[in-house]
Amino acid sequence: MTFTYNPASPGSIDYVRLYIQDTVAAQAQFSDEELAVFLQAQGGDVRLAAADALDAWANLIVRSAIRWNVNGMGVDRTMVPDQMRLQAQQLRDVAMAIPYEFESVLDAATSPYGEDLSNYPNTPDGESPIP
Repeated sequence: MTFTYNPASPGSIDYVRLYIQDTVAAQAQFSDEELAVFLQAQGGDVRLAAADALDAWANLIVRSAIRWNVNGMGVDRTMVPDQMRLQAQQLRDVAMAIPYEFESVLDAATSPYGEDLSNYPNTPDGESPIP
């Protein structure tokens, strides 16, 4: 299990680790490879990847979420997964609130004379699928 965290020169995995507070190697919950899977599944968005990681971590914690009380002293760990899921939802809300800059394919893929300059990789010879 590889673990890297470099806040001085952060990459995507470092940001995900920072968001989920998985920054101590001795107590790491996720490997770099696992965080890379979350990043790939979310198209590289670190907030959405962190939200997925928090949900996965919360699912693991649910197994040991207990509440006990002995002689007036007790521990309640049943709310920890709920708080992690709340934090995950907040990260998703922030990620969705950031405006996405849409670049029209038609504007970038046509010449000043209206000639189609698009590259169609899923068609033979890169030809337009539309006749």
